[in-house]
Order: sequence, then C-alpha cells, then structure tokens
Amino acid sequence: MKEHKKPQIVLIDDTSENVEILKMIIEDTTELKEQYQIHSFSDPISALEHCLNTDNHIHLILTDYHMPNLDGLELINKYVEKTNPLQRAAIIMISTEDSVEIISKAISKEIDDYFVKPFEPDIVTYRVLSSISKYKLRQEISESKKIKEILLRALIHDVATPITVIQYYCDQLKKEFESTKLDKMKEMTESIKNILSSIKEIESLEASKSHYVVGTHKLQNLVNKALSLVELQAKQKDVKLILNNHIEDNIEVKTNGDLFIHQVLVNLLINAVKFSPAGSMIELNINREAEETIVLSIRDYGIGIPGKLLNNIFKWDKATSRRGTNGEMGTGFGMPIVKKFIDSLGHDISIDSYSAEECFDKQTGTIINLSFH
Repeated sequence: MKEHKKPQIVLIDDTSENVEILKMIIEDTTELKEQYQIHSFSDPISALEHCLNTDNHIHLILTDYHMPNLDGLELINKYVEKTNPLQRAAIIMISTEDSVEIISKAISKEIDDYFVKPFEPDIVTYRVLSSISKYKLRQEISESKKIKEILLRALIHDVATPITVIQYYCDQLKKEFESTKLDKMKEMTESIKNILSSIKEIESLEASKSHYVVGTHKLQNLVNKALSLVELQAKQKDVKLILNNHIEDNIEVKTNGDLFIHQVLVNLLINAVKFSPAGSMIELNINREAEETIVLSIRDYGIGIPGKLLNNIFKWDKATSRRGTNGEMGTGFGMPIVKKFIDSLGHDISIDSYSAEECFDKQTGTIINLSFH
C-alpha cells in the first residue's frame, strides 16, 4: 500500500543557522513534528520551484526577506501569481527589517504573518500554529463553496433530462391525447421531484458531515429506471440501449437509489448517447467479478476519449468539455459530478477508452465499470 505523504512546512533562508533554528523550534512542537514534513532551502530559486510543484502538499511557507538572487517579496509575488488562491499555502515572512514600509509591502502580498529576527521560540511556535489554522480554515471554506457549486451543477445538469422528456410529450399531446403519454409525463415529473429531493438531502448531509443514507436496492431495477430516463434521447439519435444481466435478477446492492440513478447512471448514459453515432448501440452488462463484488459495465461504440482528456476526466479545474457526434454541447461537469457521488456512495469507477486518433487496432468507444462491494 502506498504510504500517505504528510503535508509540508517549507523554510527558506539563505543563512543556514537561521534555518536550523527555525527547524528546531518547529520540531520541538509535538503537534507540528507529528503532522508535517519539514523542507528547508538556502536557495530561494530552488525553494520557489519546490513550492510551485503541485505534488508537494504545502500548508506553510516561512521565508526570509533579504536573500540573494530572489528576495522574499519577489519569491512571494511569483508564488502568488502562479498558484490558485484556494490551494495556496499560508505564508510567514521573517526579516531583520521592522520598518512600516517593508511590513506594508509584505502585507500587500496577502501574507499571513510577519515577524522580526531574532527568533523567540514561543512566539514563533504560536505564530506558526496560528497561520496553519488560518490555512485550514480557508480550506474548509473553499471545500464548503465547492460542495455548493457541485450541488448547483448537479441540479442544473440532471433536471434538464426529465424536463426535455416532458416538453416532448407535451408537444405530442397537442396532436393526440394518449393516456400512456400522460403516464410518462407523470413519471418524468416524479423524477424531477426525486432529483430535487436528492440535492436537498446531499446539502443537509454535507452540512452535518454525515454519511449518505444507503439501503439495499435491486440493481436491475435501478438500471431500468435510469434507462427509462434516457430512452427518448437514445431513440431520437437511433441508438439502441441493451441490458444484459448475467447474474440473478433480484441481486441487491447497497447504495442511495435516487443519487445513484440521477447523479451517476443518467449522467453516464447521456454521455454514452452523446458520443455515439446514429445506428450504434450501448451495452449494459451486470456481472459478478468476485464473491462480494458486482460490476455494472456501460459500453458504447462511439468516438472514444483521447488520452489527454481521459487523464483529466474527473477534475473540476481541467477543460474536458467537447461536442457530441451530433454537435451536442457539454458542460464538462458531468464526469466530476459522477466521481463525486461514486466516491461518496462507497463505489468504484474505472474507465477504458479507445479513440480513433490513438487506437488503430481496436474498436473505438468507451467502457465504464462501476463496482459494488
């Protein structure tokens, strides 16, 4: 199992003695020693390169002001310019300067603290802990905002599907009254209510840091409900939806039914239809992979996902949106939404895809596997 890397505190001072004193003060604080890796640099250019590497999970940067090649203010300026404010480490500047002008310049760079040498161990410890607390508070606020954005995107994205179906059948009713179409409209309206209820539940659960309510559901029933929600889009594009259940019809899985249908399956099926050519098919297969693992695979024969997009498919901050085979527009939020709910529901997702420009010896298309344990 891969060892979890500790977050980092980075010390930058061209005087090695100062670095050692700071390191000793931090390591004498049990809380800091247990929770953090300490990285120290005497060269500010190397330090900046380290701080800009997104693989390094940095919570705090302590930097000197007077340094050769790159002074502390220049280092902070370059760091701030190239980092996302929501992911930026807390910053403390250390200096022999106590002039109002220098301190004002430092504060204008949005640093968290500034203190003057020589070091007073207790004061350094307090200020380090305080700055890290500010960093963690910013992260909590950022995560809360991100959750709200996810909820809004999910709501906008998922409500559009049943509304489209309702609009279609409303147009049909203008021509001819049929009770079956009224039943379909009722089903789609109920679907909208379920989506809104799901979003409301997610918001309340996130606010209380609780887990999503899960129960046992027949997997085939969940899949059938999702298929009914996307059958119109598939029919309009002449794409066949085929379900093959290779295990018992009554097999049950633990999940939140509404969330899994609307935020996961419908998203994945709409994507499959969008990137499939007319006249093709989408296969859904339910198999038992191991004694306690059930796998639902969704296989389309569309244009596939290029490797560059596939690597970023679940990332919110990377552009992965592209047009479907009929020019359908996308938001780029579908797959990150799916991943969010898959993770929160305790399931696993994997994707294999073959695009025409990258795979010449295989059938193009995408295979998505959802695993239930």
